[in-house]
Amino acid sequence: MGLRNSPIARLAARLLPPSFALARVLGRQTLRVALYHHVADRESDAVRGLGITTPPALFERHLDVLRRRYDVVSLHAALHEPLPPRPLLICFDDAYRSVLQTAAPLLRARGLPAAFFVMTGVVARPHLMLDNLVCKCVNRF
Repeated sequence: MGLRNSPIARLAARLLPPSFALARVLGRQTLRVALYHHVADRESDAVRGLGITTPPALFERHLDVLRRRYDVVSLHAALHEPLPPRPLLICFDDAYRSVLQTAAPLLRARGLPAAFFVMTGVVARPHLMLDNLVCKCVNRF
């Protein structure tokens, strides 16, 4: 299998900055992923303690650094097109309103694509996801 194709090496390459030696060993075209959940100044009771909130000012700084250091690609491009020299996919997990209201405009202003993984069952019903429900109960009571 070799170092370049081992699962641990691929995972490490996505997590480490490009200046680390392992990233150089794996090659420039290893797709890296930046994953976010919630972009807000304040944590609500439903997310406080989960460690998933990124303040908008910090998110903006992240975007500026990522845009300078990487070639940000869309999910479609990552799956179907040849990768650029330093490919990066920006992803959002879950369907927090802050992603639509705060993160999306900041991405759009910089012309950066992103992939949004939305739990449609939560969007269709006004219920919290289980982890958010438990978190809210713990923080309130």
